[in-house]
Amino acid sequence: MINKEVNILFKSFDYKLYLKNTLKRGMSKDLAEFLNTSTVAVSQVISGERHFIPEQAIDVAAFLELNDLEKSFFIKLVEYNRTTHYKLREHYYQELVKMKEHSNEIRSRYDDFSELTEEQKGEFYSSKIYSLIRLTSSLESINTKDDLYSALNFSKNKIDQALEFLLRCKLVIYENGVLNVGPAHTFVPFNSPFVKGHHRNWRAYSLSRIEDLGDSEELMYTLPMSLSSEDFKKLRTDI
Repeated sequence: MINKEVNILFKSFDYKLYLKNTLKRGMSKDLAEFLNTSTVAVSQVISGERHFIPEQAIDVAAFLELNDLEKSFFIKLVEYNRTTHYKLREHYYQELVKMKEHSNEIRSRYDDFSELTEEQKGEFYSSKIYSLIRLTSSLESINTKDDLYSALNFSKNKIDQALEFLLRCKLVIYENGVLNVGPAHTFVPFNSPFVKGHHRNWRAYSLSRIEDLGDSEELMYTLPMSLSSEDFKKLRTDI
């Protein structure tokens, strides 16, 4: 099993460090077989001064099951680390910086990303009920509309209308007669006209729960903090 911590790939411009942190014990042998080369040759790359060639880099990306952006970034990393020509190295560096910035966009992390139409976004982000139903439908204890009626503090009519919309957009599905969250990822980007309403809906919902706090099973945590610009960037990427 590959330890797929994608964030590690974009944290360093050293592909060997990434491989050391990603490949579990014994995986070097599997990688060598995948590349049709020796384990010694792979070890000399990961722990020595040798480098993969670009043709091998694309096969390594396939072995690691990287998505399109990750694959392009990894191949570019190999080219960047291989060259000793300072102008070419600077060119690769600038390309890597741009790709790293692009990786911070959530949609770039998913191959199966499905974007709603503007009309659907307007509906989906107009109320927390849509996200709430979608999230609740992922729970093992929630299988039917009756389960939603019992779990959520909304009228049956509102739940029915919202669920119909979610099913139509395939954000919620019926799988073998059981409700479940849809397969695609959705999000509202920072520059969307819907982002303020999205944040406002969930912050208002959190504040409305303050009166119900007191149970040891509940958790609401507020932590003001000061961060350096670099630490903020790292935290943003991790989140």
